Amino acid sequence: MLDYYMSQLGFSDKESAVFICLFEGGELGAAEISKRVNLPRSTVYAVLEQLCAKDLVNQSEESSSTRFSAAGPSVFLNMVESEKAELKRKERSAQLLAEFLQSQFNQPGLNVPKIKFYSGKKEIEYMLHANFESWRKEVAEIDYTWWGYQDDHFVRQYKRFLEMLWKTSFDEERVCLFSNKSSMEDELIGKINGRTIRQLPKEFHFDSTIWVLGSQIVMISTHGKPHYAFQLRDRTFAGNLRLVFSLLWKLTST
Repeated sequence: MLDYYMSQLGFSDKESAVFICLFEGGELGAAEISKRVNLPRSTVYAVLEQLCAKDLVNQSEESSSTRFSAAGPSVFLNMVESEKAELKRKERSAQLLAEFLQSQFNQPGLNVPKIKFYSGKKEIEYMLHANFESWRKEVAEIDYTWWGYQDDHFVRQYKRFLEMLWKTSFDEERVCLFSNKSSMEDELIGKINGRTIRQLPKEFHFDSTIWVLGSQIVMISTHGKPHYAFQLRDRTFAGNLRLVFSLLWKLTST
């Protein structure tokens, strides 16, 4: 029963065994404890060190040997009271932290980075369908342009979603993406209003997709299994990356 109550207080089986051994046997040396609990002496010393640190075991020196004894029962109540006090301190700190963060969240213009991870085709499909309207709204607030680069393998894997996206686009909306040289992109040239894909030479090969959409950056990899994606919301990174792609677009204009 003693070991059950000690386990409820978070003690390991070895800690319980050593403490109970001392409680029942009185003052003992490590060698005697080792025999009684059937644990290696090195393990017993390690457990005794842990129990001494918790003030559950007293240690005394006698000539050339070290003796150990169990502390009084009140030590368990003291331990719980100490944990209560620590919990109150943590609760107070958490309350102050929450109040501070709430005040910061309420400030206009605050940039709080957020990142989400998606694994597998189903999760990526969910990400695309659940977020495209908010992406479209953010893009419209800046320059109506989807910037980035796009792997043609991604287009093949998620073509149904992309076709829906193309059919529902705004008149002002533009897609300005770099991509790999592919027959599929050759076939799509001029067929989708506002969609311009600049195919790069074969020596420049993309094997992932990055979109810059307002304050968000979407990264998708489809070559390995499972497919995976990251969705990062950070105005600073997104703004800088948008400038990079905008500059590259101008530099590659013919």
